[in-house]
Amino acid sequence: EQGVSLELLVIDDGSTDHTEEVLSAYEGREDFRYIKNEQNMGAAGSRNRGVGLAQGTYIAFLDADDFFEKNMLKAAYDRAEETEAEVCVFNADLYDHTEKVYKKCTWAFRKQYFPEKEPFAATDENVRNNIFRMFNGWPWDKLYQREYVRRLGIKYQNLRTTNDMLFVFIALACASRISTVDEVLIHQRVNVRTSLSRTREKSWDCFYIALLAMQKELKDRGLYDTLERAFVNWALNFSLWQLNTMTGSA
Repeated sequence: EQGVSLELLVIDDGSTDHTEEVLSAYEGREDFRYIKNEQNMGAAGSRNRGVGLAQGTYIAFLDADDFFEKNMLKAAYDRAEETEAEVCVFNADLYDHTEKVYKKCTWAFRKQYFPEKEPFAATDENVRNNIFRMFNGWPWDKLYQREYVRRLGIKYQNLRTTNDMLFVFIALACASRISTVDEVLIHQRVNVRTSLSRTREKSWDCFYIALLAMQKELKDRGLYDTLERAFVNWALNFSLWQLNTMTGSA
């Protein structure tokens, strides 16, 4: 898009397919960087490395198994610029990998909790009790102001699963300017047999470690008193979801 430059960082975290071979075609392009981790860092370490290397005004995180509309970054960028947003959230749906059908995602963009005016702050009186249930704790349906992320000093947790919740929810909790794009711009691929989320019982306590870290961050940043109800409601909801969706001895 004319007037908007794009920087694409690909962090190769021990891929065993033809990633490097495919990406060699883009070598030499100014807007593209291929970074191969010397040792396996996991999703959290790779994302943190990408944030450290990024030079753009905004940062977006794209997971390998999701796919997106061609206007996704432009639509989110335009809205973020228009509202001077620190975080801009857009709508998403689900693509069932096995059934090959699109399905609604009803829990990640809950408009019934949105205030009338945008941008809004997490601590606004009409927002603060619902900030953790109006959006989801995954990173890829959001555009983040790079300087804001750097200023906060937030990192993804080095956990097998739920490594993104702390980063996402602290970014939202600290934000004084959040805006939204009510358009499905990205599709989450679900019902994939190789997905880590399908084997959460192998790391059953990750969600609990993440919740404790989130509570500590909110307290350390002086936000817990204001957002306590939102946090407690989310902790209960998230714990029950984990309990009801895990299998095996966990």
